[in-house]
Order: sequence, then structure tokens, then C-alpha cells
Amino acid sequence: MNRRPGSRLRHNEINVLLAATQQRHNRRKLARHAAWGLLLLMTLTGAGVATHFAMERLLSKALYTNPEYSVREIVVATRGDYSQRQIRQAAGVSTGDNIWTIDLGRVQRNIERLPYVAEARVEKHLPGKLVIKITERNPIVKVTAVISDLNRSEVFYIDRDQYVIFKPRPGEATRPLPEIVGLRNRDLDAGLRISQPEVVVAISLLKALETTTLGSALDVQTIDVSQPLALKVTTRDGAVVFFRMDYIGQQIHRLQEILEYAQTNNKQIRTVDLTLDRNVPVTFVQ
Repeated sequence: MNRRPGSRLRHNEINVLLAATQQRHNRRKLARHAAWGLLLLMTLTGAGVATHFAMERLLSKALYTNPEYSVREIVVATRGDYSQRQIRQAAGVSTGDNIWTIDLGRVQRNIERLPYVAEARVEKHLPGKLVIKITERNPIVKVTAVISDLNRSEVFYIDRDQYVIFKPRPGEATRPLPEIVGLRNRDLDAGLRISQPEVVVAISLLKALETTTLGSALDVQTIDVSQPLALKVTTRDGAVVFFRMDYIGQQIHRLQEILEYAQTNNKQIRTVDLTLDRNVPVTFVQ
């Protein structure tokens, strides 16, 4: 049986009304859910903020402002004779500071800026003790530097990593270390790392000599770096040895053979020129 056109129209209108009603219901339902979600979020946020401030107050009272955790002792462990007062000043920590508020990384960096400090370790020992352990830079050579502003010369010590460490105190005798002479740019300052190739090679030579028997047999007094592409090494007994700027290990091996020959034949070396690849010129004391 066919429906009348009017009946179909009313049926469509009813469907449209039902769909619109369902959409309004869904929107209201979604709005209610959103409102409840927002209320829950605000509640959780408020609880979190309250908890945060409560924890801050608790930590502040229990740790950060608790006089029990005030620094009472600062121990500086060092093998050298450097000023503990200077190390403490560089650390930037004083007795009475709260130990929980001390930034160990910052304290370590501050101390390692001192020119004679190679490494620093800082430890908290609760409730109120701070321990600073220092590894000093050890000088391997000395150099006389011209202080341009003062128009005078001063002796500085340099460590194995080419860092200028310090200079002797007024009235203090210089240490009996090998000395680099002939340095062109000699304006030095504590904490500066020297990068000039001739100085780097000279220090590499001294370190290499330490690992061989030559370290005791060859008592180096000066290393002259003024000559191009060569180092002139003078020993305390007057012997002179010329080294090239490269292949230091091979030259040391050749020098060992020459010294063994001299000792076997009861001879004293006057000069050795290791800058040549073959037929090394050697002279002996007559």
C-alpha cells in the first residue's frame, strides 16, 4: 500500500526533530563531561600546588633553614703547600651556610679556575662538614717570562699539560727544573695554557725522557727553542744534544744507543746532532 505524500513529509519532519533533539542531548552531555573534567583538573591542580607549597615549607623547615645543617667545618685536603684560605675563597662557601643549598658543581668549577689546581672534588658530609680534595698541577719545566707592563723578567713554572702554574714567592729560590729558553712570545700569566709548538714539543721530550733510562742519565738544564725546527738541549754536565721537532721517540732511541756506546768505551759526550736521518754527528770530550 503506497503512503500518501503528506504522510511521508510528516515522517521526515519527525526524523529531523528526533535528530536535532539527539544532537542537543549529545551537546549537553559533552558539556557536562567537559565541565566535570575541568573541575577535576582544577581540583588536581589546586591539590598539586598546595602539595608543592606544603613540601617546600616542610623541606625548608626540615633542611634548608634547619641550623642542624649549617656548615661548621670546611676541610681542604691537598698535598701541596698552597694557601687553604685561597682555596676556600675560590670555593665561595663559608661556615654557617646551609649544606643543602651548596651547589657542588659550582664550587668545583670555581676551585678548578685556580691555575695550580688540576682537579677538585667536593663532598658533603652530613650534617655540617664540607670536604674539598685537590689534585695539584706539578711543574715539569720553568720558563723566564718578560712582563711587558713592568719591564722585568719573572720565572714561571709549567706543568705537563702546558699550563702556566705559578711563580716563586718573593725571596724563594727557583726549583732545580729544566728551563725553556729562547721563547719568542714570553708574556705569560698563571692559568694560561701555552700552545706554541716548540714548547709543546719540549715538554713532550721531557715526558718521553722520564719513561726511559735517559731520564736519569741525561740531566737536562736548558731547552733552547729559539732555533727553527730544532731543540737545543744542554745538560748540567755541559753536553749539547740537538733534536728535531718530530719523531721524538726515534731520536731518543738513537740517543740511548749513543750513550750506551759512550759508557761502554768510557767516553763523555760533548755534542750529538739528532736532526739528521743518518750518520749522526757525535763528538766526545777529549
